[in-house]
Formats: sequence, structure tokens, C-alpha cells
Amino acid sequence: MKEKIAFVVQRYGEEVIGGSESECRMYAERLTPYYDVEVITTCAIDHLTWRNDHAPGVSTLHGVTVRRFPVSRERDLGRFFQLSQQLTAKGSGRTEEEIEEWLRVQGPVADGAIDYLCEHAGEYKVVLFMTYLFYLTAVGLPRFPGRSILIPTAHDEWSMYFACYREIFEYARGFVYNSEAEHRFVDSLFLETAGKPSITIGAGVEYPAGLLPDIRERFGITRPYVLYCGRVEGAKGCDRLIDYFAAYKRRFGGELMLVLTGKVDMPLPQREDLLALGFVSEEEKYALMASSVAFALASQFESLSIVVLERHPCPAPGADRAGERGGMKGGDPLDGFISEKTEVRERLSGHELSVSLPDAAAWEEKRAAFRTERKESGTPVTVGAEVPVEPYGEELGAARKFLRRCLRRCLRWYAEPLIARQNAVNRALLARIEELEEEVRRMKETERE
Repeated sequence: MKEKIAFVVQRYGEEVIGGSESECRMYAERLTPYYDVEVITTCAIDHLTWRNDHAPGVSTLHGVTVRRFPVSRERDLGRFFQLSQQLTAKGSGRTEEEIEEWLRVQGPVADGAIDYLCEHAGEYKVVLFMTYLFYLTAVGLPRFPGRSILIPTAHDEWSMYFACYREIFEYARGFVYNSEAEHRFVDSLFLETAGKPSITIGAGVEYPAGLLPDIRERFGITRPYVLYCGRVEGAKGCDRLIDYFAAYKRRFGGELMLVLTGKVDMPLPQREDLLALGFVSEEEKYALMASSVAFALASQFESLSIVVLERHPCPAPGADRAGERGGMKGGDPLDGFISEKTEVRERLSGHELSVSLPDAAAWEEKRAAFRTERKESGTPVTVGAEVPVEPYGEELGAARKFLRRCLRRCLRWYAEPLIARQNAVNRALLARIEELEEEVRRMKETERE
């Protein structure tokens, strides 16, 4: 009889679109020859509302036992964004009560799943919690420190620095990472992970067998295009992707299109060169990848991008060429749209683009002259001071401002856990001092008696 293991994840199923959810399903199905695999999850499909679309109960999917529990309340997105902004602005001043409220508003709150784990955890050899961020992991994992393995899918985002998440990295027995960069980032942030067992696995890719469909015939696409695959929403950087694409078209013109696949959860501009296809089949996705002139990874916050792995054998270059930073792609992954990277730019233009680029030395001279002018006029030249953006255009100026804001936020985020830890030490010392003073007071009263 095979030993039982369980995965805990916020959503599960073939109809669920999401990187961590897809990775969880891949792990679960491939472990069925070796273990009796169960998944403990919610009835939700939509990650924005957590609406109960599935019926609660037990079912089987590709040899995996799936236990679904209802979400107690749908997510109030307005309240969630409001709380997120408040907590971001407060920095280290946010209280445990505020973080706990934010965690419940973020959800998905499915207390039935937590209760089931409490009653049956002893039946499983290990319980693997998929992704650090959501309620089931934050609340469930600390209750089973002896047999919990965390697959954090961590990247450098502001919520990663909340005190409630430190507990799950402290109580997890071991870790499964998607990349070495993610591993290094977690170790740099949480001293509690030092010496604990871990492994870096990543994810595999299965390509469809047989011939791929003709995208010209299937979708009527006859022009060269850049492809994006995934959830179409601002949180994934799609608003910036579209803005950068529009900036590229204003600057260089041409027949290039932007093609989006996946569920659309944001308003899209009406453009003749923007095509949103919605959900497509696996065969259609790979055909679109193979025929695209470039592939765009819009999100700056990914511990591992499965679609990037899927597109690697395809001939399209990726506009995701920034270096790694903290388990994610660093810098701006959309840099190729408006930079002077000739490889990406020439591929986008079909090797027919002819534009006179600004001479680098001349541009540096212009920057130096500008700084000299500010110095002579008595205007201080400080870090982040505005400099002329010509001849690169207003878009690059806006990109610089955006990156400066990100840098300031990162510095604050890195400082916050250190400050919080020191505050915790100070509170513990004060509490101990009060205890000692109370003991001295009692001893004096005893002596008087």
C-alpha cells in the first residue's frame, strides 16, 4: 500500500490558469506512481473573487484525489486594494491585527480545509503547501511543523516582508524551490531557513505531439506579431506591456502586432494592431509561439515562468532578457521594446528597420553638459535628478522614474524586516525587565511580611 501525501493549494484543476496552480498539478500527477496523492483546495476558479464555482466534495483527476472546500466569502477587491495601499504606506508601523485582516481579505478563506488538515494530518507522510502567499499556507502550515514542506514560489514583492510569512518559513520542515535565485533570495531574507533540507526542481514542459495548427488559417493572423501568454491583468505587467508596445509603434511604425492569450481581467485599448484571443488550446499556444517574432514576459515578479520554458525551443526571441534579481527577472523585462538592443529591435522589424540611433558618446556629453549647467547655476545635482530624456523620448524618461520609485521601495522593504526584528527584540527585553521588576517587588513584600 502506497504512502499518502497531500498538496495544499488555493485552486486546482485543468480549467485553472495560474503558474503555481499548474506547477502543483504537474507535481501531483507525476507523483501518483509512487504515492497516494491528494490535493486539498477550495471550490474557487477565479483568483480575483474566489467565487465557489466547483461543488464541495471529493473527486479524482488524472489519478489524484481532490478534496474541495468552500470559500467562506468572496474577495472584496476594493477593500483588498485599499488595505494593501494602507499597509504599504505604513511600512514597519503596520500592526499584527492589520496584517491579519489583510490576509483574510486576500483569502481564500476556507476554514473547512484547515479543519480537515487538523483532523487528518497524521494520515499523510508529508503535506506540501504550494506558494507562500495565500491564506491556506499562512494559516495552515504553522499548525503542522513536523511534516510540512513549502514550495514558496517566492519573489521580491512587498507582501513577502509581512511578519505573518516569517512563521511559515520558520515552521516548514523543508523547501522546494523553482530556481537557485529564488533559493538565494529566501535565504537572504529568512535566517530561519538556514540548514533546513531543500531542493531546487523547477518545472518540466511537455510539447504536443503531431503537427501544430496553421495560425493564419485558425486566427487569420497574417502580420508579424509579439506574443504574450498568461493572465491579462495589470498585476502581470500587461498595462506596461501595451504602453511599451504603443511607444515602439509610435517610434518605429511598421506592421507589427501584439497578440495576447489568456483570460482578460483589465480594459484593453481599441487598436487595430492589438489582438486578444482569450483561452487557446495547448496546440494553438505552441503554434502561436513558433510563429511569433518575439515573446514577451511582462511580469517583473516571477520565481519561474513556465511559458518562458515552453517558448525556448521556438524560434522567437524573448523580450525578457534582464538579469536575475532575487528569484525573479530583474530590471525591466520589456526593455527590448524601446531600447537600442539591436537583436530584439531588428527581429521585431523583420530586419528592415532603418533608423539613425543617437551616438552614445554624444549622448554622454549632453548629460555631462547638463550636470555642469546645473552645478554652475547653483542647482544641486542629486541622485534621481531629472536629466533630459532626448533623444530617447518621453517613454524612457517615464521608465527611469518608474525604476527609481522601485529602487526606493526595495530599499525600504529590505530595511523593514531588520527594523521589525530589532523592535521584537526590544519588546522582549522590556517584557523581561518588567518580569524582573515584578519579582523584585514580590521579594520585597515577602521580606516585609
